[in-house]
Amino acid sequence: MIFVDEVGDVYATLNHSPWNNTTLADYVMPWFLFMVGASLSMSLKKFKGTREARLRGTRFVTERALKLFFLGVLLQGGGWIMNGYNLATMRWCGILNRIGFAYFFAGCIELWVPERNRERVPEYTPAAAHVAVFSDQAYKWAAASLFVVLHLALTFGVFVPSWEARYGYAPSLSNTTAYAPSKYLAVSERYTIACDVRGAVAAPECSATAYFDRLLLGQEHLGVWMSKRLPECSTCAPQQPGHWAPKGCEWNPQAPSWCFTHMYDPEGVLSTIPSVMSVWIGAHFGRLVAADGISRPRGVLIHWCALAAALSALGWLVHFTAWPMNKQLWSTSYLLWMAGSCGAALALVYALVDTASPKAPPPLRTRAARLLLAPLQFMGMNAILIFFFHGTASALIDQLYIATPKPGGGTLHVCKMNGLTETPCTLTWWVHEELLAFIGDDATRHLVYVLIKIGCFMVAAWACYRKGYFWKI
Repeated sequence: MIFVDEVGDVYATLNHSPWNNTTLADYVMPWFLFMVGASLSMSLKKFKGTREARLRGTRFVTERALKLFFLGVLLQGGGWIMNGYNLATMRWCGILNRIGFAYFFAGCIELWVPERNRERVPEYTPAAAHVAVFSDQAYKWAAASLFVVLHLALTFGVFVPSWEARYGYAPSLSNTTAYAPSKYLAVSERYTIACDVRGAVAAPECSATAYFDRLLLGQEHLGVWMSKRLPECSTCAPQQPGHWAPKGCEWNPQAPSWCFTHMYDPEGVLSTIPSVMSVWIGAHFGRLVAADGISRPRGVLIHWCALAAALSALGWLVHFTAWPMNKQLWSTSYLLWMAGSCGAALALVYALVDTASPKAPPPLRTRAARLLLAPLQFMGMNAILIFFFHGTASALIDQLYIATPKPGGGTLHVCKMNGLTETPCTLTWWVHEELLAFIGDDATRHLVYVLIKIGCFMVAAWACYRKGYFWKI
């Protein structure tokens, strides 16, 4: 997440896709959800059995979901950590918010939807054991599928009327930067976006996802987001200029009016609904680790690989025949492909790290894989801590300035950045522009800067691991 969030500023192929199709950045969120589900199937075992145990489990799931939601609002809702929050424009959606929603409903399905009542077979045949993992949970699969069905029904069945843009950019800014601050538009500056359609998923302005976000959240709580990088909107597509971008971007002079307005949230209301299935598929993968009659590791790997291949193939089939992959819409093809790809990655790590016999020394490949993946393991064991301090640490460091002598006396706290904008001479700027000045290419220098930053987080995660310090919510 840290890598694609920051390196995507200068490498277009890593940045989020403006609308249809996917890039490396688009893998992060669904893989988060998948692994939440994989752990959920294990962590909620202790709450199964009696009704009282399920009630305790529901309280646990509810509290954790609320903590995730409000931590998400804290981190992505406004000006964390220094600029404060504007309740009139606060963002109510976000990464942790979506995880909290999906975790809550997947957890309730796991706790309260019953398994099929049937006699337990003392000894499964291998094929029957694999089928039983699905059939035992048939009612739960049906409950999780309802979220996908609801998403499809609303996406393609709801009538989206024409609407008035009242918050965003004024189209008169077409000859200036594409990243001027948004504002409430004066009555004379407002404009109408023509829609009056159903099932419009080719562009953001008339999609049902954007419609529900505007209806339930309000335009001032949304954004222009990735769609401003579409070729019809700006000259920088598909690259989003960031703090270290080597060039500026301008609006396309022929840009349609919807490019300028706040339309949707990439973690918005409607697109969050099918994310419950993303978590539930992960829960199925996690359940395999302790499923009856499934041999370990061979049986687990066979099941994981087969299911990952089936999900991936189905995702590509839907992508090419019905609905292209789209993170902002959380399209069904995107859901299936991302679940399959994460399942395949989990199977690969499991094969490399966890398949050695406990009765013999691990083979060389296992020892090497464990050594190479150890830094990521330490970060994963403190995922919330890293997530929280990823932006927080940067904000705090950016309060440290390098004072430059000013001609005629005094000090200067503003530096020129690429000749485009005036940037404060913070410690971050000094590391990027002075310490790494020997790297001539702007994009390469920023890549090295981000890798150094990730390395610092790895060292911090290792130190926390050695001290036994872990953040849990």
